[in-house]
Amino acid sequence: VEDQIAEGDTVATRWTVSGTNAGSLNGMPPTGKQAVIGGISIDRYVDGKMAETRVSFDMLGLLQQIGVIPMSGA
Repeated sequence: VEDQIAEGDTVATRWTVSGTNAGSLNGMPPTGKQAVIGGISIDRYVDGKMAETRVSFDMLGLLQQIGVIPMSGA
């Protein structure tokens, strides 16, 4: 978690994750390559329980890092 802000019933979180593509991804075979991506989650809570979540992250960057899509200019 890089940053987190809460106001009312909403919590916004900016995060970074890293990992190795060791399993299939949407039917694509694993590449064994590592990736680091960032994203943002916005969650809304009702009575202390998560009622809604929205997530945005760099899918293009992920696919480029694991070698499914070539890097631009390469």
